[in-house]
Amino acid sequence: MGNDKQLKYKGKPLVRCGEIILYGDINENYIIRIIINKVSKISGLNISNDVTVQLVRSGPMAHGVCKAIKTSHKPGLYEAMDLGSAWLDRALVSG
Repeated sequence: MGNDKQLKYKGKPLVRCGEIILYGDINENYIIRIIINKVSKISGLNISNDVTVQLVRSGPMAHGVCKAIKTSHKPGLYEAMDLGSAWLDRALVSG
């Protein structure tokens, strides 16, 4: 049995550690790294309003290096996830 409690977005794993969110399967060639740079409190909730999204090489091709291949700044988490998902899908298809 798999880990049914793992959070997923569009069928890919989504893991948060502090202000960093990793999206994608670490065993594949690429993942998305989202860095939350700034948070505002709105109605008692913390809302990310400045994030960096990066396409990062992972898996066996990474050689232990976590260098960003593409980077963009977005005004919110939704925009970052949308862009990151598109980048990841294209990168995984092209190899």
